[in-house]
Amino acid sequence: MQEKLKAITSYLNNKSEELEFLLSTLVNIDSGSYDYGGVSRVIQTLAVNLKELGYQVFIKKTSDAPNLVAKKYGTGDKKILLVGHADTVFERGTALSRPYKIEGDKILGPGIADMKAGLVTMVYALKALESIQFTSYKEITVIVGGDEEIGSPSSKQIYENEAADADACFVFEPGRADGSLVSARKGVGSFNLTLLGIPAHAGESPEKGASAIRELAHKILALEELNKLYNGVTLTVGVISGGTRANIIPEKATAEIDVRLPDLQTAHEVIDRIKEISEKTADSRIQAILEGELNRPPMIKTEGTKHLLNIVKDMGSILGMEITDTATGGASDGNFVAALGVPVLDGMGPAGGNYHRDDEFVYRKSLLQKTKLTALTLCKLGMA
Repeated sequence: MQEKLKAITSYLNNKSEELEFLLSTLVNIDSGSYDYGGVSRVIQTLAVNLKELGYQVFIKKTSDAPNLVAKKYGTGDKKILLVGHADTVFERGTALSRPYKIEGDKILGPGIADMKAGLVTMVYALKALESIQFTSYKEITVIVGGDEEIGSPSSKQIYENEAADADACFVFEPGRADGSLVSARKGVGSFNLTLLGIPAHAGESPEKGASAIRELAHKILALEELNKLYNGVTLTVGVISGGTRANIIPEKATAEIDVRLPDLQTAHEVIDRIKEISEKTADSRIQAILEGELNRPPMIKTEGTKHLLNIVKDMGSILGMEITDTATGGASDGNFVAALGVPVLDGMGPAGGNYHRDDEFVYRKSLLQKTKLTALTLCKLGMA
């Protein structure tokens, strides 16, 4: 076992330039969630690399996005799932205006942390395993979604089809800026509330109207009070609109609601309260329409997660890395996998920060460190 770990580390020690070249290639491809062609180019680049390693590669195209599934079979007994996404939040033209750039100990570029550096980590960890002809796994399945940043409408079904019988899942979202992995994530609910009132002249006959905006104001206050009633819940009314003119009692008002939920029981309770608040109107003439659902279930830190974390910590100690973990309010595709009862460890991508901003970055040294850590972890897991 020690010889295999040493051989993996030795192989990767000579690959820093290759890692950075692949990273620059991916970062300089615009691949916003609605840029079908750009997302396809990222996925095709990954597909070429995985085919070279002997993976069976399937590109599953829908009207929403292309998604990649790649599989390789070994001689062991564990099915391991590796998860990432190819899309970013940035519009076409962003890579041209601020391309891949190295500044001191950081590398910057659109989507570099979230999560193109994680894709490079995943690919080169698998290259390292192939370099020692490692086959101590039943199956390694790689899933790279093309629409994670918009809620994974097309890739969600792929996770449900592919992940149910996995023994472990590693997600290559970025590690936190302090290097921590992510062992738990909140669930996410997304709702749209529409209120339909009655228009009237604001000066001549206001009593004939029923103000949708006034009703919405009552509901916003009631909804955000839920933050005080439930630990770990963050409900935000982030977008509102309504009315047509200042001298007309507003007939329509809408609100977009985001809610983050720590566990399923709390999720069900809070969603019931959201429905209750939405349905009860101060003015009986107003109709309320609530649409939406729990988009991603919570990712809970389980005993299986702790087991994976212990393996990663052991491998980190070999590399001189102190591994810590944290919980976060942000969600990932790992939430879907965790809901199937599979142990999930997230944040396996290089450490970075400022996600979704112009100054998004990864730490340069973390790219090689996390690739080594991933490769050693997969080796250890397969041999356990």
